Amino acid sequence: MSKYSRDKGVSGERDIARKVKGKRVGVAFKHTAIDVSNGWSDIQVKNKPLSSGAILEALRQLEAESPPEKAHYVVFKARRGTWLVVERLEQHISHHVGE
Repeated sequence: MSKYSRDKGVSGERDIARKVKGKRVGVAFKHTAIDVSNGWSDIQVKNKPLSSGAILEALRQLEAESPPEKAHYVVFKARRGTWLVVERLEQHISHHVGE
């Protein structure tokens, strides 16, 4: 495995942490669902395209490990240079519509 392949996930986490003004909390030797955290949300970063089943599984893992009062997002790269953010509809409505 080349150095680029090994560093791809970490570089994606750093990029997202910088964009959301958060910090990386994941460590290489222990798998956690939370890769980036800021004051109000926990984020799992995937630097590759994901299927809908993989996205749902990532959201479930994140919700199991993160406190319920924080927002949960999965960020993944659908294609070169394009990041997508996924959240549950219920979470979106409660945070942005104010139900």
